[in-house]
Amino acid sequence: MVDVAPPPSTAEVEPNNTIPTANLMAAGIAIQGKFHLSNDSDYYRLSLASQQEVTVSLSTTSRRGGSSPLEIVADIINDSDDSMGRITSPGSDEVSTKIVAGPGDIYIRVKLNRNTYGVNTSLTYLLKGDALAVAMPEIEIYSLKLNFGSKQIGFSEL
Repeated sequence: MVDVAPPPSTAEVEPNNTIPTANLMAAGIAIQGKFHLSNDSDYYRLSLASQQEVTVSLSTTSRRGGSSPLEIVADIINDSDDSMGRITSPGSDEVSTKIVAGPGDIYIRVKLNRNTYGVNTSLTYLLKGDALAVAMPEIEIYSLKLNFGSKQIGFSEL
């Protein structure tokens, strides 16, 4: 039998309810978060040194709120709160999405899809962001010059 260690993770640190108080994420390291109130939002920051393909994954504990399952949403946003992507987790399975971003910071806001009073405060989630360098496409440059007597016409296309 081979023992397999769980992936490295770290715990969320409160307060992290706004972009300025976002917890810093390291690529490839999962963060275990917990909802403390029904309207709790948790923010995380992932810093990208260059343009990269970012995979954001979210998995959660099994949960119910009243008669329906509680959906957890992870919004991927920039520092102006503009949407770059979204994950909705209706169950405890892992869900993920990919975006291309950078250089600079992106933020991930994790929240319940609706305010639910009496949420079980043991409701936890695992959030992970991985980043891979994006291959830059090759650029072909065309140039053409035509001479018509004393007149020269040039054409370039990138």
